[in-house]
Amino acid sequence: MAGKGPAPTPTKILKLRGSWRGNRRDGEPEPEPKLPAPPAYLKAGARREWDRIVKVLEPLQYVSEVDQQMLAAYCQSCADYAAAIKARNEPAIDKAFSRMLRSSCQLGLTPASRTQCRIAKKDKTTDGKVGLGQAG
Repeated sequence: MAGKGPAPTPTKILKLRGSWRGNRRDGEPEPEPKLPAPPAYLKAGARREWDRIVKVLEPLQYVSEVDQQMLAAYCQSCADYAAAIKARNEPAIDKAFSRMLRSSCQLGLTPASRTQCRIAKKDKTTDGKVGLGQAG
């Protein structure tokens, strides 16, 4: 049963923000950052979006295999949005855009949702990959 109010902020995000609340939580799952394989059911348009977005997400290293279905939902909603625009179907455009927006916010793919994410700067002493960590 969902609680009232906004969804709780993940502990990792609280710690990255420097919040004292991040140190008061224990036991929150932290899956290893690893891009999931695309589901076999994705059709051509959704699969093209999958291939495009994983290239963007890979260097950020915050998506894991448990995010497969959310990423697939985002890709499918993008494909549905493109098809609705091509068909000039206003109700379908609105519905697909709404689904695309909700899933993209969950993945940190909108300008507003990115304000809540912090990515570590490249460290010259490591392999140069960008990962999660204290920003700047």
